[in-house]
Amino acid sequence: MSYKELNAFKKKVAGINETIAKLEGKKAKYEEKRNKAKAEHEGLLVAEAVLGKEADDKTLEKLRKEIAACDEEISEIGGRIVFIQSKRAESLKSYLPEIREGRDREIDLLKREADATFQEARKLMCEYLLKLQEVGRVRDKANKLHHDFVYHAKMVDPEEYNRNHWNRGDDSIVVPILFEDAAGIKLGIREADQKSALNGNVEPHVLLYSLTGELESDLNIARAKLREVAK
Repeated sequence: MSYKELNAFKKKVAGINETIAKLEGKKAKYEEKRNKAKAEHEGLLVAEAVLGKEADDKTLEKLRKEIAACDEEISEIGGRIVFIQSKRAESLKSYLPEIREGRDREIDLLKREADATFQEARKLMCEYLLKLQEVGRVRDKANKLHHDFVYHAKMVDPEEYNRNHWNRGDDSIVVPILFEDAAGIKLGIREADQKSALNGNVEPHVLLYSLTGELESDLNIARAKLREVAK
């Protein structure tokens, strides 16, 4: 992610780097030319020493001049590169206040976006808790109905009621406890889950819901379905 001030800075850096790269390319060509001349010069001397073949003075002089000229160019270009590199920080320093201001501006905009999104998350949390409240009310109705039944059933025959296991326990409708029931259905939003989400990580069933809108309680099944989605 970038912004206009930083883009201008990057463009300046790229221009400096491009200049250095071009000079490095020119330097490499002169080094190649010099090395070729040196090899040829050395070859003539070796032939003269080993084979007794006298080297041509004009050719040797020409090669020496070529080598010297290349060395001069290489030295000059190398100096230019070193000078540009030494001045790079100084030439870029003037950009720092602008890119710092641009950074602060962009981060402020992103913070506003994050705050707005977080408010939406808070709304969803409230809706979630209200839905749990509705579940509790329905459960209480079921319990009341069951307790009314138990009260009257015991009037008829308490022993028969116990023998046939008509008693459904304290809750007629089993509601998953916070944060997780035996089947792995998570209802609570644990601190660890919130931190994980803030760090970009959610559990498979949440990721599946975000991709397909499907609610799957079993994590293994959710993983399998995600693999299918990824194909």
